[in-house]
Amino acid sequence: MANLTERVRNILLRPTSEWAVIDGEAVSIEGLFTGYAAVLAMIPAVAALIGGLLFTRAGLIGVLVDAILAFVLSLAAVFVEGLIFDALAPSFGAQRNRMQALKLAVYSATPGWIAGALDIIPRLSPLAGLVGLYGLYVLYRGLPVLMKSPPEKTTAYFLVSVAVLIVVYFVMAIMTVVPVFLFGRALGGGVAASH
Repeated sequence: MANLTERVRNILLRPTSEWAVIDGEAVSIEGLFTGYAAVLAMIPAVAALIGGLLFTRAGLIGVLVDAILAFVLSLAAVFVEGLIFDALAPSFGAQRNRMQALKLAVYSATPGWIAGALDIIPRLSPLAGLVGLYGLYVLYRGLPVLMKSPPEKTTAYFLVSVAVLIVVYFVMAIMTVVPVFLFGRALGGGVAASH
């Protein structure tokens, strides 16, 4: 796998040409996630942990649990994205290829993970989200290269993929909020105790 820093720089600055390089790379799921995704997913998690400790009145355990949960869910979300890209491929004349779809999901998440460094100052988190939207452009550029979608169907493939991802993220958010709410209530603190 290419040098991590070089890959990040190329995905951010030259996504179209970098997708051509990524297309030909043979990687394992484990290598992709441990050598790239896990490293970058730590950026927003650690930034949020530090920001939570410095700028909120939340306790160490609560902030640490939030950071770990964010890290794990980030990796899970990217894995699910890859499965969605793969499952939708035939509907848009693209080729099914789970590994290529996972590469697409992981590498297009790069802008969001890098922008997550802004989470160190909680008030900048919305800006991190906006900067992370650049990942949608990166994804759009990668679909025809990695999934071999025909040019006339790439936009539809992209739009349907994004719509499905919005639903998936909404469900994941609900699955995250409910346990955190219940966990906080059980400890007599957190969101439930503040009302």
